[in-house]
Amino acid sequence: MNPFSSLTIWIVLATIIPGLITVACIFIIINWVFPLYSIVYSQFNNWCGFSIIVAVMVVTQTLGMLLGRILNKTYPKKTVGFKIANSTVEEVEIDTKDVFRSLYCVISNFKEEDDKHGHIQRIIGQYFLTLNSLVSYLLGFFIVIGLLFTPKGIYTIRVIIFLSGMISLGVLTYITLRIRYCVLIESLWSIRNIIADRNRKPKDPKNYIPS
Repeated sequence: MNPFSSLTIWIVLATIIPGLITVACIFIIINWVFPLYSIVYSQFNNWCGFSIIVAVMVVTQTLGMLLGRILNKTYPKKTVGFKIANSTVEEVEIDTKDVFRSLYCVISNFKEEDDKHGHIQRIIGQYFLTLNSLVSYLLGFFIVIGLLFTPKGIYTIRVIIFLSGMISLGVLTYITLRIRYCVLIESLWSIRNIIADRNRKPKDPKNYIPS
């Protein structure tokens, strides 16, 4: 997978999609939950509207980084990986915190042959997609709570439906996030072993004995 394709996948999964979810939540809030705050969509058919949408995407990603730091303390501390050596599969206990800290270091040591089909990069992108989507649902929830304390914030059945939806989606997303975190850790651990194995490999392949 070439660098341009990798960058495109990263931007789409980690920034654009979660940002659009946040924008959708905001539009639902101001046009359905609290129709007194409704706006005309034509107001956004210009560069100003586009800039606001981009800003929402960037803010969503920024908050995702902060939320990731907080949630990292709630993730499993151990998971199970599988080491393949001499045609045998061995179960190995992985320290998730140690592996996750090496995320960007591992990425910087990627070579094209380490991830020819882009599976690892998609796994990383999907983790941040889920994390930043959780931010979108939390923003939707707290925006509604905040608007309830304004003069136009009327408590209706729509508020209950929206808040229930945000809570349900938030819980499901967090469960998915924990699963994807473990998948990410197992993938990073495998790639770390591949990189370490490659660095130990001598220049003459005839003298190399796999570990």
